[in-house]
Amino acid sequence: MAEQTVLFVDDEANVLSALRRLFRKSSHRTFFAGSAREALALIEGGERPSVVVSDQRMPEMNGAEFLARVREVLPNSIRMMLTGYSDIGAAMDAINKGGVFRYILKPWDSEDLRLAVRNAVEHFELLAQNRALTEELKEKNHILEDLNANLEQKVEDRTQALRAAYERNLALTEHLQRKVKELEGWDRIQQHLLTIHPLDETLRTVLEVI
Repeated sequence: MAEQTVLFVDDEANVLSALRRLFRKSSHRTFFAGSAREALALIEGGERPSVVVSDQRMPEMNGAEFLARVREVLPNSIRMMLTGYSDIGAAMDAINKGGVFRYILKPWDSEDLRLAVRNAVEHFELLAQNRALTEELKEKNHILEDLNANLEQKVEDRTQALRAAYERNLALTEHLQRKVKELEGWDRIQQHLLTIHPLDETLRTVLEVI
């Protein structure tokens, strides 16, 4: 699977610096933005982060509003929120209404945050694999439906062909039977003519044959 990207958003420079240090050796591509506006500009510029981690309390646009915007643009992204204890209510509301995967309390535990991000990336990859398998299954079902439809048509065509052949054979059999009767009749007349019979008897024989 392609390398995943994680986007961190926080308006405090010291927090972004701490996040850079924490994820400096990450196996994922990482981007850092100092505001929701800057982060949205990155996304509009073509970046497609798999995981977006945003602070809740930011000027101009708070984390819940920002992550809701991200959801509109990148509905498959995994969205997480960094929040202080006093903003837990807003974080819970964002989880319930905005599709936020989870929230992390500040100050965070470094190992817990690394694990949370790794789990979010793995969750994204699992969902992506599930979507891919679902699409593959749909495609195979369409192919199977087409094959079944073609098979049914072939069976119908073959049935029609066999029915037509049977009818032709039946007509030919009836024709042959008539010919056989005709030949038998002519043979009877010939046999009759080889011997002497009264004229009226000969006429009756010919009429019976005809």
